[in-house]
Amino acid sequence: MILMKKFLIITALFIGMLSVASAQDAQALKQRMAARLAAVDELRATQVVGENNAGYLAVLSADATDAKVIVDEENADRKAVYQIIANQTGGSVEAVGKSRARQIREQAKPGTMVQNDDGSWIAKS
Repeated sequence: MILMKKFLIITALFIGMLSVASAQDAQALKQRMAARLAAVDELRATQVVGENNAGYLAVLSADATDAKVIVDEENADRKAVYQIIANQTGGSVEAVGKSRARQIREQAKPGTMVQNDDGSWIAKS
């Protein structure tokens, strides 16, 4: 009986630590994404990158090697955010990404390159 109580206490503490770690991770994600937002906005405005139909940035210019670093960092953070949402909702990362892609398409500024569900790219009007 004492072993079971100790196990339950340790398990509860571990779960509590995970929640704190998750909140800290989410805050760090938010800060990193906010810090690179101006660079991402500039890349979208110049059509060097676009928003694909899976909820991620895509490099559209073959000679945009500097943009690739920003895109890779942004996409890694987006995937982490989608994973958090998927865990909370019981959905998949892919479903969350596709849902977010639809929101991004609707809210995109004119001129932003967006990928339709059929895979075609258009400049948002």
